[in-house]
Amino acid sequence: MSDREVLVEVSNILQAKEGDRVEISVPESSLMKLSLLVYFIPVIALLIGAYAGNTWAGSFNLSPSLGAILAGGISMGITFLALMRVNRNIGNKDEYSPRMMRILH
Repeated sequence: MSDREVLVEVSNILQAKEGDRVEISVPESSLMKLSLLVYFIPVIALLIGAYAGNTWAGSFNLSPSLGAILAGGISMGITFLALMRVNRNIGNKDEYSPRMMRILH
């Protein structure tokens, strides 16, 4: 166990007092979904954008490498903007919220 402190807002369902150490849990399925959104989706967007940019670069009189870099960056940026919007919606759902499990003594 780490001695590093982390600040997490949770509902105080166990009536913990200030200074109490508590165990916090996030449902595993929610953690997997969020990990997929945060790590996998942007990488896929980058790869698809780079492939498309490489393929279409000739249509815009660009070198394939420059087209791949530009389109990959743009698609990844759009993906991050979409994920920020999704984050606002997910933040309000209980299934993604951490829960207080027990008070540690």
